[in-house]
Amino acid sequence: MKSKRRGLYIFGAAIFALFVAGAAEAAADPGGFQGLPWARSADACIQAGVCSAKVLAVENALPGKEKFLAGRKAEFQGLPVRDSSLGFHEDRFYFASVFFNPQQAPYERILDALTKQHGAPTSAGARGAFWQLGNTRVLLYKGQHFYGLNYVYAPEMAKVAKAKGYPQPAAAPPPAAPAKKKK
Repeated sequence: MKSKRRGLYIFGAAIFALFVAGAAEAAADPGGFQGLPWARSADACIQAGVCSAKVLAVENALPGKEKFLAGRKAEFQGLPVRDSSLGFHEDRFYFASVFFNPQQAPYERILDALTKQHGAPTSAGARGAFWQLGNTRVLLYKGQHFYGLNYVYAPEMAKVAKAKGYPQPAAAPPPAAPAKKKK
């Protein structure tokens, strides 16, 4: 049950991160997570010490195309991590989740660390904060029993979302007709 709930949290937050409208970029695109660049293989993640070889069961993973590995880092930005996972689509890294215990890592400290690293959030509210950093989207979620942090490589996440039939953003409305000139 815990892994099922975890999978739901991972993808719920990822979808939110994928479709939240963003403003101007606050900082440079980090290009990956904890030193692992986007689109690297699962083997490269293991060799870099970011992932373990433990494959996590995620209920709605795309069979044969998507897998999740347990993370190996015990801390993030100096804050203790409860657990973490990294996602790979067609053996390309595209998604990272970090979970914090609120008693060990207060939300304000996580938010402060992310703000120092990435600048002010693109948007923020009572339930979390969001950064749009080029092709990387970062979502900090403030739950009742845990705090979650997702880093998403947007181009690959769009492919996964489409393959899973997730709601796609509405197409931009057609441009307005030019104003008629007065004679």
